[in-house]
Amino acid sequence: MWVVVALCSLAALTALLLCIPVDLDLRLEVYGKAALHLRVEWLFGRLRKAFRTGEERKVPALPKPEKKAGKPRAVVSTGRLLWRLVRVSGLVESVARLWGRLLHCFSIRRLYLDFRAGLEDPADTALLLGPVCLKAMFVNLWTGDDIRLVPVFEGEPFLEGQGGIGVRLYPIRTVPPLLAFLFNPSTLKTLIVVVRWKWRRR
Repeated sequence: MWVVVALCSLAALTALLLCIPVDLDLRLEVYGKAALHLRVEWLFGRLRKAFRTGEERKVPALPKPEKKAGKPRAVVSTGRLLWRLVRVSGLVESVARLWGRLLHCFSIRRLYLDFRAGLEDPADTALLLGPVCLKAMFVNLWTGDDIRLVPVFEGEPFLEGQGGIGVRLYPIRTVPPLLAFLFNPSTLKTLIVVVRWKWRRR
C-alpha cells in the first residue's frame, strides 16, 4: 500500500514540476565580433544559467591522439548503420512529426531586432535591403515587436547591431509528442536495428 502511495506521490510531484515553465532568452550581438548569449531560467527565475559564445579562450594544448588501425572500417560500419536507419519505414516522417510538435510547445514572449547592414555595392544594398527594411517597419507596427533594420551605404560589407528572442516552454507539453514518438512502430524498429548492429560488432 505504501509503495502505491509513494509512486502516486512521485508521479504527482513530477507532473507538478513539469508544469513549471522554462524561459529561454537567446541574444545575438554583432559589434566587430559576433557573440551569442543564452540564458535559461526555471522556477520563475529562481534558478538560472547563462551561456556565452564568441569569447576568446585559451585552450591548453592537448597531446595528439595516436592513430588507431581499423578506423576506416569503423567509419564504414557507422555509415551502414545510418543508411539502415534512414531506410526504416516511417522513421523520417516520425522524426519530422516530432520536430513539428515540439516547436508548437514553445511560445514566443518577445522578439527584437536592431541591425545596421550594408553590401559592397550601394545599389545592391538598396535593391535587396530596401524592401526588407520596409517590411520590418510594417511588422513592427502591426505586431508591436521592436524590429528595426537600417541600410548602410558605405560601399563595403557591414553588419552591426543586436537581436534576440525570448520563448517560454512548459515541459509538460512535450510529454505527449515524446511518448507518441517513443511508442511509434518505426522507433521500435530503429531500436531493433541498433541493438542488432551493436550485437554484431562484439
